Amino acid sequence: MRLLSAPLLFIALLATSSTTAQDVLDRIATDACSCLEEQNTNDMKGEALQMQLGLCMMKAAAPYEKELRKQYKVDMSRLDAGAGERLGELVGMRLVAVCPSFLAMVQQMQESEAAPAAAEVAVAKVTGVVTSVRDRQFSTVLVKDVSGRTVELLRLEHFPNADRLAGAAATEVRGTFLFTVKELFDPVAGTYRPHNVLVGLELE
Repeated sequence: MRLLSAPLLFIALLATSSTTAQDVLDRIATDACSCLEEQNTNDMKGEALQMQLGLCMMKAAAPYEKELRKQYKVDMSRLDAGAGERLGELVGMRLVAVCPSFLAMVQQMQESEAAPAAAEVAVAKVTGVVTSVRDRQFSTVLVKDVSGRTVELLRLEHFPNADRLAGAAATEVRGTFLFTVKELFDPVAGTYRPHNVLVGLELE
């Protein structure tokens, strides 16, 4: 059950109540805000935050079931059939005006939804010696590890010690080479292929 979807959260942030006199929604919003203030949501993200918000709204709305049905056509027994989103929208509009904790939770939801896009990139490493460097449009560094395997590493960006991989002296470089795997377009093959892209070098 989802009381307040992301689009409705956005609507609630922009909306203001047209009612000046306190009614059942004001009382529910006040009680829901008190519930939110009692929760420790610092480590919550995404669905967990929405669930906690929904639980506080339901808890606050439960004593006013009859009033909600009569005044706003919200049937608490049909929260999974659209009434939940309707309740979330109505109460959310009031929470915007009276509850800083609600605004903080909305911001936290938005940040947690954006987090996957900024997820940390996995970094692999190989320890060995540079055997050759091929300089074309971009520089490709060939590294032989302790087992005799040769790994091709594409140098696209700057990182500490990157200058050591240029020129004839590059074949003397030993250390641990850090890289990530990225999908890059191969114009010869006409498709995207995984490439090992250098992101760091720890010299021995």
